[in-house]
Amino acid sequence: MVFREVMSRTESAGRTGEAILEVAQEHPAALTLRGPGFLLEADLGPGRHGAVWLEPPRSPEGRSAVVVFGWCYRIGSGRGDMNAEDLAWLLETHRQAGQPDLENLSGTFCLVSWDHRSGTMWISADLWGQQGFYYGSNRDEMVAGGRAEEVAQRLGASLDGFSYLSLLRGCEISPGRTLFAGVHRATPGRSLRLDLRARTARLVQTQPLFRPIQKIGFAEAVDQFVEVIQRVIPAAAEPPGTCVDLSGGNDTRMAAAVLAQARGGEIGRRATFRVAGPEGHKDVVTARRIAQTMGWNLVRDDRDSPLGYTEEALLQAARLSDGKFLLPAVMNRLAQERSHPQATGLVGCLAGELFRDYFWRQEMLNLGRTNQLNYPAFLKHKFYASPEVEAARISRGRMRLEDHDEALLNPYRQLDQGLPPVRNVYKLDRFYHFKMMHSNWSWIVADSRKVIMPFHSHEISRVSMTIPWRLRLGRRIITTGIQRLEPRLAAIPTDDGAPMEPLGWRTWPRYLAWLAWDVHSAYMRHFGRRRPSPFPPAGFSVPQAGLEMIFAGRLLPHLYDVQPALQAAKATSGRDLKRPQYLELQALLLVEALSRVYPGLEPALDFETPGADILHPEVDLLPPSALGRIAAAG
Repeated sequence: MVFREVMSRTESAGRTGEAILEVAQEHPAALTLRGPGFLLEADLGPGRHGAVWLEPPRSPEGRSAVVVFGWCYRIGSGRGDMNAEDLAWLLETHRQAGQPDLENLSGTFCLVSWDHRSGTMWISADLWGQQGFYYGSNRDEMVAGGRAEEVAQRLGASLDGFSYLSLLRGCEISPGRTLFAGVHRATPGRSLRLDLRARTARLVQTQPLFRPIQKIGFAEAVDQFVEVIQRVIPAAAEPPGTCVDLSGGNDTRMAAAVLAQARGGEIGRRATFRVAGPEGHKDVVTARRIAQTMGWNLVRDDRDSPLGYTEEALLQAARLSDGKFLLPAVMNRLAQERSHPQATGLVGCLAGELFRDYFWRQEMLNLGRTNQLNYPAFLKHKFYASPEVEAARISRGRMRLEDHDEALLNPYRQLDQGLPPVRNVYKLDRFYHFKMMHSNWSWIVADSRKVIMPFHSHEISRVSMTIPWRLRLGRRIITTGIQRLEPRLAAIPTDDGAPMEPLGWRTWPRYLAWLAWDVHSAYMRHFGRRRPSPFPPAGFSVPQAGLEMIFAGRLLPHLYDVQPALQAAKATSGRDLKRPQYLELQALLLVEALSRVYPGLEPALDFETPGADILHPEVDLLPPSALGRIAAAG
């Protein structure tokens, strides 16, 4: 998605009390708004996932517009997308209330709403910021857009040292940060308000992150769970060409159970389901059993597909990475997508965990008994940040690993401070969405696929996150709901052997056997001397094309002492590397590729720029001393 604006404080915004912008459309999926000191360019991209709406002209002096990127729908409309009537309604709420009515929108989206009467523009994302936007500023201008790389290119930003260390440690970039210093990602509930008359840009918390917990019992919780997924998921999966994730786990089973009975089972029979993994993997075995039981079409994506490592492919991967993912992750994702090139939409099931206790387990005995969070446990069991990184060498003595640990936790501490003093489990529910902002690899293909994450949507999450935590312990809600929707799917255990039928006299022996395995696994995760790792101690390789790009790079010597990494690559020819060596070389490769695609980036690591302000409800993005040009580029 693309949007670009330029604004000057010194120029008049328009006549007769209105901000006048000239409107141009090259095609129905693109829009340009241009005026004195202002330019906005919006393009839905090659996939054209979203909608562009122009208000019918009522006078020759100006027109308002709304652009929606991604999967967005009006709650209660009965549709899975926005039509002209919905977009006109959204603009009217902008005029009447001073901001668009985001409370009654759901999906995973980003939108731009321009009202020429008030001279204001809002850039907003879905509640949990899954398809978010980026912003940053220098002394001359403020920039916002749909891709962090292009915002950084316009600003001439350097690399963010904190985020670079996150890549080296194998963990996610902190919420609000990006790989580029001073370029921030809008965190959940945040919107950007531009005022063309006052020439101001302000980040505003437009949606609450906490809603009161319901006082309901288990039966009512199951009713709400079943009702909301029956309403949302079929509409998301109904469009032709939709591909739905299917695995052996719990969360994809929820979507499968809904699609098995929606429209008499027609949507499930028409959709293409997909599972990722080698033949014989337990995920694949369980998914095949489900598909055969229901008579569905299943496609297997091979995670080990051969990758064509050429310089051109690496540069393409750098563009798609947006600085969040190392290049092999991007190329693997692209290789998986080749198994179903005709798919126009992708329905994933991340955030289904919020209907069960998966994300809370590191709290152990404190679970639901305190409003204090166990931050060391959260860091250890949810970040998996490697301690085998030479932080002093990378930062030239400016940072220790302990400092980086605190930088990882700082956004969550801010969020904790801004939430009411509720039980720790309810805080962790919000932490989950913040953590997933940089974790979801599906966004790599968002330009070519309409990425739909129903459980992240406002409509489902406001149910999952307001059900009392005790009712979500274990998998009671899930198993009861699936049994109600489709008993045939409840009869198939998960990939790790967990029963999908509700606990009862008939099923308790199977639950007991699985519980013994689960308790042992949890013990090893939390108390074992060596935490199980999905990675081998050695055996990682960097392809020859990548090594050539690294060795030829002119940017890398300006960052820090990279010689230890280069010497390891030369000594092994890039093969049989230990994981820390591999991650450093891949991070260097990403930086070098980005510098070739975006030559305006400054070759330096910045350890001084603070992270995003998550705590305060309003933040001015242009200081009074700024020259006042505001730009947004996607």
